[in-house]
Amino acid sequence: MSECISVSQLQPGMVIVRITEQNGPVKIKKSGLVTSNDMIRGLSEMGVLAVEIDPEQTVELEAESVTAEPTGSTQTQALLKGQYDRQGHYDNQLADQFNRNLFLPSVQGIPSMWMVYFRQSLLIIMIVLLGGGVGFAGATYTLWWPLYEQSAPVVEQQAAPSIPTEIATGKPTQTVNTEPTESDTQPVPAQPVEETPRAIEEAEDDISEGTLLTQTPDDEPVQVSPEILRRFNQAVEALDNESSSRDETPQVAVRQGSDVQRIDQLPVRVMTTLPTMTFSAHMYASRPSDRWVRVNGLRLQEGDWIDDKVRIVNIEAQRVILEYQDEVFSMAALTDW
Repeated sequence: MSECISVSQLQPGMVIVRITEQNGPVKIKKSGLVTSNDMIRGLSEMGVLAVEIDPEQTVELEAESVTAEPTGSTQTQALLKGQYDRQGHYDNQLADQFNRNLFLPSVQGIPSMWMVYFRQSLLIIMIVLLGGGVGFAGATYTLWWPLYEQSAPVVEQQAAPSIPTEIATGKPTQTVNTEPTESDTQPVPAQPVEETPRAIEEAEDDISEGTLLTQTPDDEPVQVSPEILRRFNQAVEALDNESSSRDETPQVAVRQGSDVQRIDQLPVRVMTTLPTMTFSAHMYASRPSDRWVRVNGLRLQEGDWIDDKVRIVNIEAQRVILEYQDEVFSMAALTDW
């Protein structure tokens, strides 16, 4: 038969059926055999006031299992009071290895407070001294700079070899030819000119009248060297060719300005048979002979053929006029097909 008793009357060996009275908002449900006095103290600390036991199930515990009377504090209280605290000892080598693995400085690597302040103070002093030295040198440069210039080493300069006057002045030297020439063999008659008062008066009269004294008679034949005449004729022909090319240039420009279909506007049968064309360079000039393009690695001009299939009709500033199978079309400069 069950019996209700207070917690203070509990003894080790009794069997708790249920807790009948307790303090606190949390309801404690405890049942079972009471094994020690520590268990009884724990129930009282949790606020249990009275329990219901079954006297018929009470057992007698061995004397060894029954603990002595409480010493005044439980294990929880002793832990809170620090009775189990011990001074920590650690291995320095193990600490170094652990901190290196975490990429953190070890305890021995942390500088002391005086070392930190000493380094900062030393850095500040060095900066102040360096700034003061630079400022002092800049303020007193007029005092030490002349001394530095005076102490500069003097470089000895060797005298340069003498250069002939003809080379220094840039005048070509004249070589003496000892071989006799045809002109040297023929004597040149000397015709001294004597200025008489009468000749001077006649010359003044001719000048006043506007007579040209150096005029040659029309009936006197003029002898011209064949070599000079040949060069003159060549120069005249070159000028005629240049003038004719200039006259033809506007006509070409008119033809260039006409509407020419682009390469993408050609018929399909023509586009499918066109050869590969890669324009890597484009040179346009006012003279047609100076115009050229580089196609497939070859330098071609107006009138040349690309792979013996496409003829270059004209090279313009922004495009190239081509002809293929009686089809005239244009391609933009530096494009590929």
